[in-house]
Amino acid sequence: MEKSKEKSRIENKEMDIYLKNKSKNILEHLKRLNFLWTQKQMKDDFILSHIQMKN
Repeated sequence: MEKSKEKSRIENKEMDIYLKNKSKNILEHLKRLNFLWTQKQMKDDFILSHIQMKN
């Protein structure tokens, strides 16, 4: 009984670590997507303003 409790505790700790790492990776990915989206928006705005200046 005691061994299974200990095993369960270890598995829970491992799962916690796994989930924390996964969350961190997802967060980094979202930050990167947000950065890329912002860059694209800035580029689009620049092109639009350039076109408007020509007209």
